[in-house]
Amino acid sequence: IRSIKLTEYNNGMDPECNPSKIHIFVNRTNIGFEDWEDVDPTQTLHLTTEQLKESADPISLKYVKYQRVKNLTFFIEDNQGGEVSALGGMKLFGKPVQTPKMSDFNKSKEGM
Repeated sequence: IRSIKLTEYNNGMDPECNPSKIHIFVNRTNIGFEDWEDVDPTQTLHLTTEQLKESADPISLKYVKYQRVKNLTFFIEDNQGGEVSALGGMKLFGKPVQTPKMSDFNKSKEGM
């Protein structure tokens, strides 16, 4: 994963509901609300309202930390001052890793 595009939820929501601080955890399963502070996030994004506009550029991520990703967990810690947090959209940009099929490997071995 190279970058992420987050967009505001603008369907009648107050702009103060837009996230301002999001923690991203890579390949960490079973992180709940009660224990996210005990685990170091892979990256923390500090967002402005401008970064959440549809016309804004995607946010670059620390590429070396986002290789061989099996799952992502996002925790919105804070917003722009609203009582609730809302996010309109999320797009991830990157390329999947191609891995060999073990069934193909076994077939070529049988021919020897």
